[in-house]
Amino acid sequence: LFNSCFDITTVGIESPATSLANVSVYPNPSHDVVTIQLPDATTSYTIEIFNTGGQLIQHATGVKQRYQFDTSLLSKGIYLYKITTSGTSTSGKLVVQ
Repeated sequence: LFNSCFDITTVGIESPATSLANVSVYPNPSHDVVTIQLPDATTSYTIEIFNTGGQLIQHATGVKQRYQFDTSLLSKGIYLYKITTSGTSTSGKLVVQ
């Protein structure tokens, strides 16, 4: 009786979202090059590095498992990174010495 009044649709997730829990950022503190190691080489990532004022300093987008950023021209200090993929993101602190 109840089913004749409503259409019932099952909603779910087809595939799990890529986990960003296994991201490595090294060396941190950095002197000239920082490497960001990502968990999957088949997923598209966006990586952004900001200064503490919120200004975008460096940016990369692509399908790679390892990205390297030149930090030798950055002023010494604290920067923030944000890594985004498929609606999931993680962020952290990067120190340049």
